[in-house]
Amino acid sequence: MNWLNTFLPQLRDDRFSGASTEELGVWLRLVAYCAAMENGGSIVGCGSWTEQQWPVAIGISKEAVQFQRERGLWEWNPPHTSIWVYGYPTEQETRMKAMRVGGKRGARKRWKPKNVLPIQQKSAGDL
Repeated sequence: MNWLNTFLPQLRDDRFSGASTEELGVWLRLVAYCAAMENGGSIVGCGSWTEQQWPVAIGISKEAVQFQRERGLWEWNPPHTSIWVYGYPTEQETRMKAMRVGGKRGARKRWKPKNVLPIQQKSAGDL
């Protein structure tokens, strides 16, 4: 997704209200990565990423994500193999995927040739 459509009242709940600016920055990077990858808010396999892969993929260090604060803006799934990001708009992702499918169908119908006769193949003896 190129846009992040977030439910604003969710950003005002207890998880966000007491979070530090560092936590909010990490959360924003994680949710932006999830939106770009359209992974449903779960970064599977990131626990095995190297220190160099984190800044390239997400824009933050692995160390910044390692600490687990009480807020629960993201959670490591046991045994630290993947991350689930709180507040990821899965409904919006589902809607975008459905719109893409519908758009492809509409484009095929629109650009499908109408009343075109098939081209007859000439054999080598006809030349």
